[in-house]
Amino acid sequence: MTDTRAYEMTIEIALSPEAVWHAIVEPAELTRWFASQAEIVPGRGGKWMISWDGNWPRTNEIEIWEPNRHLRLIDRTARPFDAKGDAIVATAAPMPIAIDWYLEGNGGSTTLRLVHSGFGRGGAWDDEFEGVSVGWPLELNGLKHYLEHHRGEARRVAWTRSVIAVPLGALWTRFVGPDGIVRDPSVLSQRPGDRYATSLATGDRIEGRVVGIIPGRGFQVTVDGWNNGLYRPWIDRVGHESAVNSWLSTYGLPDSVADGFNERMRAEFDRLASAAISA
Repeated sequence: MTDTRAYEMTIEIALSPEAVWHAIVEPAELTRWFASQAEIVPGRGGKWMISWDGNWPRTNEIEIWEPNRHLRLIDRTARPFDAKGDAIVATAAPMPIAIDWYLEGNGGSTTLRLVHSGFGRGGAWDDEFEGVSVGWPLELNGLKHYLEHHRGEARRVAWTRSVIAVPLGALWTRFVGPDGIVRDPSVLSQRPGDRYATSLATGDRIEGRVVGIIPGRGFQVTVDGWNNGLYRPWIDRVGHESAVNSWLSTYGLPDSVADGFNERMRAEFDRLASAAISA
């Protein structure tokens, strides 16, 4: 048995397998819920290429192409990436990493099962494996939200990220609370589907429904006042440092809404970084 690790997740989406399939294999659809750039050469032996504003570029070969049923992507020469998006070259041999998307229809809805496998067990792979374990729930919740509420609408993203030279636990205690990014952390004790209302350091008061909670790391919520947008603040481990993230997906709103929020959040991240480093 190969000594590797795999992340697996299943999610129910209230649309047909055809709709879900198109969302994961069409470039325009991928940019409405996942990466900011996408290019697809369809069919077995084709390519599935994504990046986030030029960061974390991924090129995968399409090994299995069974429309509406099964897509397998594989990178046969993958090396681990840290949470900054930098490849760790010297400390780990390349390994084949696969992403399997299994779709099963169920009375007009779809059960989507994702398996991301092949990660090594050495420490060099820890950041990337932990990153996908946190990231896939956020991304697949985003897919579900897009398809069920904003299908076919263009997305505008407000994304802010800052790497701070403090351990994860120390950053978390500054991330939430009266002086943090999340001023009212009561949302972290709620369950998916619950109504919430909370304040952010930017001065924005947001409310909607809880989509997911990542204990000690962040949360994901809808935002009523931003046309049922989707917001997720969270933190990542970057070796002995940490990265704080803010990601807002809006649909059907002027660019100024996302741009203004991003500017306010960037200023708060700078404040948080200065306070954390000087402490």
